[in-house]
Amino acid sequence: MKIKLLFLLLGVVTITMVLLQYHGHADVDGYSVDDVLANPRPLIGHEITVSGVAGDRLSILGTGFFQLVDLKPKGEGGLTVLSNQGMPQTGKQVTVHGTLQQVYAAGARDALVLIESAQSQSQDPSNTR
Repeated sequence: MKIKLLFLLLGVVTITMVLLQYHGHADVDGYSVDDVLANPRPLIGHEITVSGVAGDRLSILGTGFFQLVDLKPKGEGGLTVLSNQGMPQTGKQVTVHGTLQQVYAAGARDALVLIESAQSQSQDPSNTR
């Protein structure tokens, strides 16, 4: 009887840990770009909110791509955002909501893209250019 209870308890703890691993990232304020780049694997395939500054941008046939860089960069690089909502001006502080996808992985390097959800982009009105 004690062994069955022990296995039941172990099963409940394991399920709880798995659920927290995949759903424990619902940060009310969202993520910084550096946070996403530092540990992207648990976020891939999930909708997340990321705040940063709009960097380089490119538009091809109505689809926009722009780099989102951290407000206070600790690392290198940025997160590529795929947007059908239009692109913010370079240097604007923005918050983007979308699904993080892995384009490819090569060794320890991941190529990531945040596919923006409809009407997700908000800009900081105090940051005008």
